[in-house]
Amino acid sequence: MTWAYYKPGQGNIARWTAAGVLVLFALFGCVTFYYFVQGIVSVPVTLSVRPDTDPAELVGQTSSDDLSDPGAPDAPPFVRRGEDLDEDVAKRILLLAQSGQIREVTLEGKTWWTGVPGGSEALEAAGVTWGALFCALLGVVLCLVIYQFVVIRPSVAEFLIETEIEFRRVSWPAKPEYLGSSFVVILSVVFLAMFLFVTDQVWFRVLDVIRW
Repeated sequence: MTWAYYKPGQGNIARWTAAGVLVLFALFGCVTFYYFVQGIVSVPVTLSVRPDTDPAELVGQTSSDDLSDPGAPDAPPFVRRGEDLDEDVAKRILLLAQSGQIREVTLEGKTWWTGVPGGSEALEAAGVTWGALFCALLGVVLCLVIYQFVVIRPSVAEFLIETEIEFRRVSWPAKPEYLGSSFVVILSVVFLAMFLFVTDQVWFRVLDVIRW
């Protein structure tokens, strides 16, 4: 397998146009696949709890887990799973988070990091998931495959080179000619649409009278 550009300077427009269209389709497929996977696999949305986080951001959200005070392990949870957070509970969560006693809080399926995450957690905190990385890598691989198949592969490249040569041989109409032809086509379409509309209305009225 070679990565050398096959016959440089020949058929560039046709080859790169074909490659660009295929790359757009590949990227669209990767994005579609990503959202498809997102719909099947629940990927947590990661939000950072900062020292200046407003408790109102947490009020009304539903806790996905039981939350207990790490300083009082024998005490019952101050928030039960499925309960909505009020302002006092939100302030308590922020206080424990900012003091480093709890590291993350899951509310309505969203994970709120309470510290400085590292590794894959840092990626998720930045809004990057493994699914997004996989789809990005898949997109890069598809782009390389398209480049190899369309731009470098001799049989395909020769076909596109010949296609561009034939396009250059086409005798394109002059501006007045294609403007006149376009006007005739548009006028014909408008006339046909009006004829069909009037015919439809007439038959609708006739059948309505007959039915009564």
